[in-house]
Amino acid sequence: MSVLVLLPAACGGTSSPDPAKAVADAPAKTAAGGSAKLEVTVVTVRTSSTGTTTTSTAPAPPTKVNGAVDFKAAKGTFTIGAASLGLPAGSAPVEAVLLGQVFYFKGLAGMSLPGKPWVKIDLGKLANAGGVAAQIQSLNPNSYLSQLKGVTGSVTTVGKEKVRGDNTTHYSFTVDLDKAAQLAPADQKAGIEAAAKTVVNKQEPTEVWLDGNGRVRRLKQTVQIASGALTGTTNLTLEYFDFGTKVAAAPPPADQTADFTPFLGGSGGTG
Repeated sequence: MSVLVLLPAACGGTSSPDPAKAVADAPAKTAAGGSAKLEVTVVTVRTSSTGTTTTSTAPAPPTKVNGAVDFKAAKGTFTIGAASLGLPAGSAPVEAVLLGQVFYFKGLAGMSLPGKPWVKIDLGKLANAGGVAAQIQSLNPNSYLSQLKGVTGSVTTVGKEKVRGDNTTHYSFTVDLDKAAQLAPADQKAGIEAAAKTVVNKQEPTEVWLDGNGRVRRLKQTVQIASGALTGTTNLTLEYFDFGTKVAAAPPPADQTADFTPFLGGSGGTG
């Protein structure tokens, strides 16, 4: 990796932005874009340990999340590959609507009631829950922007690269999840704390690509996950594009919705 050379102002050149400041400012500048489409790709290589023996499996097919998010209104709509929620291979994508800290899902096998195809899960009531609840909290794309508040150590400028045809600057650094949770907005804190419960090391190698407006266009993380005797490595890539896109997100009809928050360790009702 090479660090870009700062051109002295005295020579008439323009200085490159301070890398640490560029990354620190990125969440606010991305949110200032109003809204954007997104695509998330997750590739996981699992390892299982028995005694002194560790076995790795071939990478599973990538899990895809596609949708759009309104940063200012804190809402979004998504389709989520079933594998990301632990559903059987071949299951249809799950539909999801995010309103503030409340997720609505349609297509969650084993988590629906007769006549109520939609499931409601309030992330704000699952702060101390783990397991499936932690996985669902980690699906909130806004939590990844908030993680950038947890940068620790130096930030390296890798270089200039294209993302979806647009010019960007590529940076690499480490995110401390505990620090990120402390500095995150109240509505994002639970998601980051949930992510911290599933990893081996809370110091996560992270890369971002910022456009000329300082907005995140691509974010990549490599995470060591752990769940009992099962561990593995997850490589996540998140891309934002088409800023200013219209996001039509509304709650499903109440009579078609069951509140599963209590079953995941939180408090809730029936609608």
